[in-house]
Amino acid sequence: MAIRMSRSLTSLETMSKQFGAVVLQLCLASALPVSAQRVRPKKAEKSLNSYARQSVKVIPVEIPITNQIYIQARLNNSEPMWFILDTGATSTILDVDKAKELDIKSEDHRSLNLGQTNTIAATFAKNASLDISGIKIPIETLGVMPVRFRHAPQIVGLIGSDFFKRFVVEIDYQARTISLFEPNSFRYTGRGEIVPFELRQEIPHIVVKVSKGNADSLDAWLAVDTGASQTVVVNAAFVEKNKLLETTEGTIKLRAGGLGGGGFNYKVRAKAVKIGNIVFDKPLINFSTGRFAAVEQDGVIGNGFLNRFKLITDYSRKRVILEPSERIKDPTDFDFFLFKIVRSDTTYKIADMLQSSMTAEAGLRIGDILLAVNGQPVSDLSPPQIYQMFMMDGRDRVLSLKRGTETLDIKLQTFPIF
Repeated sequence: MAIRMSRSLTSLETMSKQFGAVVLQLCLASALPVSAQRVRPKKAEKSLNSYARQSVKVIPVEIPITNQIYIQARLNNSEPMWFILDTGATSTILDVDKAKELDIKSEDHRSLNLGQTNTIAATFAKNASLDISGIKIPIETLGVMPVRFRHAPQIVGLIGSDFFKRFVVEIDYQARTISLFEPNSFRYTGRGEIVPFELRQEIPHIVVKVSKGNADSLDAWLAVDTGASQTVVVNAAFVEKNKLLETTEGTIKLRAGGLGGGGFNYKVRAKAVKIGNIVFDKPLINFSTGRFAAVEQDGVIGNGFLNRFKLITDYSRKRVILEPSERIKDPTDFDFFLFKIVRSDTTYKIADMLQSSMTAEAGLRIGDILLAVNGQPVSDLSPPQIYQMFMMDGRDRVLSLKRGTETLDIKLQTFPIF
């Protein structure tokens, strides 16, 4: 989530514009495997002897259906609480109600205009302390504002640049762990793609080449944002400047909103997205129509791409390192399969679901047992085969479900994107 906060508390207007982008990261699809997309990484070999020194700490994390990274931490000796680990947050942020509960004193009240229809009140606390698995990180300026999420009520805030500036951080999406290294002793000797970045208001920005339709490859400065669930979100100013959305034919218009009153994104298929020497052919990305994004940022690159790698952030050397994982060739096709399933013998049960998704709106519930799709029983299918049945191609899908003693059908409709 791209959230900016000036250390001197003098650039709150810029931060407020960025804070409006938070909601865009919460309600779009995660990538699921099919075979339609080609990905051309420079080197996809597993890294060997990647580090000259052992990590300081390996910490387990949770990664839900929204692709974000949930981590437990204590704030000022509190009980463990859940935060989102967010390279797109300038500083650590705590929900206002949780701050009251913890009796955290804050001041400098500001009303932040989110650029849509709503404003949000924010205050700031000084000299807080964050404890993650016994490792303490001082928080010079703690933002206090409403950051509760409907899809994840356990989340009380965001952990931002205070944490990432202190350590070299390796995020292993497959193992669901993060490893911390001391910057002075860290030496990288692996085979990953090393991408330099610029720190803009404490958020790393890299050059990503984006091409769409007949447009040439364009250099976009994108924020590396582990708080974002999408692949790439290109901001409205960049889209308009380069005439990337002269027609909406073959796109899907999605509502993305919340704190700022809402807005719309267009889901489009790019010709290619290139990060260093790694090329993704024909991925799905987002074009934003919102006006709250910071002018110095062309957009964000989120976990929809980042989770195909082992991501290493090295703020001390101003670089990120992308080690391709087994998911590197997973495509980014959009789908309506916005729920997770767990298998027990020949039964698939709905285990997790994005509440704002169309599947949820159609009436699907956690705990439902999936029996068939379009009359085809799923008992003999693998999860990837089931995922492929939900790719967008314009056909209706009828889900046969068992809920308690009741059997019911739910209809979904998909759409092509080109």
